[in-house]
Amino acid sequence: MEPEEELLVAYLDGELNADEVQGVQERLGQDSNFRDKMASLEQTWNMLDALETVPVDKSLVRSTMEILVADVEKELQEKEKSEQKRKIPDFIFKILAFVLIGLIGFQLAVLWRIYRVGIFLHDIPIIEKLEQYQQIDNIEILQELSDQKIFEDRREP
Repeated sequence: MEPEEELLVAYLDGELNADEVQGVQERLGQDSNFRDKMASLEQTWNMLDALETVPVDKSLVRSTMEILVADVEKELQEKEKSEQKRKIPDFIFKILAFVLIGLIGFQLAVLWRIYRVGIFLHDIPIIEKLEQYQQIDNIEILQELSDQKIFEDRREP
């Protein structure tokens, strides 16, 4: 339906506010095409009013509503079943994610420990001679010894 026709139908149904009614009436006074459309719609309205109205069978309405309710209930049951099926994979995914995070954390802890052991192993030559180095009062002497690579580990790998 065209916007003009929708406006005229709303006008005939009494669905417009006062300003809209006034706008339609002004346009009807000015636009002959708009008036023709209005006349055509009014004629159709009048023919519809002349038609005999058939009473609605209440049992038909009731059975139609029962079918609708049954369809909606069936849809809801299917939706619940699909949600139940989806919950199991979600639960498994959460468990796997938790285990993966735990494994990553464990691996990081192992790597940190290996790093710390590596530092300790690197410092063993100094630790072995720590008492001797503590006897030296001057840091510059220690710096000279370091420059001469005295602190390097000379053990076989």
